[in-house]
Amino acid sequence: MTINKLITSKQYYHYLTFYLVFILIVAIIGFGKLPGGKRIFTNTKASMRPLISNNSLTVVKPFDYYDAGDIISYYQQVDGQETIVTHRIAQIGGNVYVTKGDSNKAIDSEVVRPRLIIGKVILIVPWFGLVFSIVKSPWGTNLLILLPAAAVISLEIYRIKILIFGKTKPKKAGFNN
Repeated sequence: MTINKLITSKQYYHYLTFYLVFILIVAIIGFGKLPGGKRIFTNTKASMRPLISNNSLTVVKPFDYYDAGDIISYYQQVDGQETIVTHRIAQIGGNVYVTKGDSNKAIDSEVVRPRLIIGKVILIVPWFGLVFSIVKSPWGTNLLILLPAAAVISLEIYRIKILIFGKTKPKKAGFNN
C-alpha cells in the first residue's frame, strides 16, 4: 500500500485506533494494577526456575487463605530495603507461612506473615516481564508514546499539505517547458 492510499483510507484510522487502544492497555498494565485487586510483577530472580524464569510476567491475586504448594508474592526486607519475593509455600505453621524457591535447596530463613502477602500467582507469562519492565522505565514510556505520535503527526502534516497544495507530480528534469 502506498503512502497516498494509506493516508486516505479507513485502514489508517483502524491502525490509529488500534494503536491508541494498545497504548491504553499498556498504560493500565504499566501501573501494575488490574481490576479485582490483581497486580502484575516481573520476576527478576532465578529462585523459582524452571516454572518462573527470569523476566517472566506474573499476575497475582489476593485470596483469603493460602495452602501449601501455592506460589505467593509477598513483601520482604532484604538489606534494609523492602522487596517483593515470589516463592512457593512449603509449610503452614500456625499464623505464618514457610516458603521456598523451587530452585533453592533450603527453605527461606524468614517466615511470612499473612499481612505481608500480596497474593497468589494465577498467571505466568514467560519473557513478557521484559517488555513490562521496559514499558515501566522512563525511556520506554517515552518511546512508546513519542515514536508513534511522531509518525501520526508527520502523516497528518503530509495530509494537510496534500489538501492545501493538491496532488502534484514531480516535474521531470530537462528543457521541456
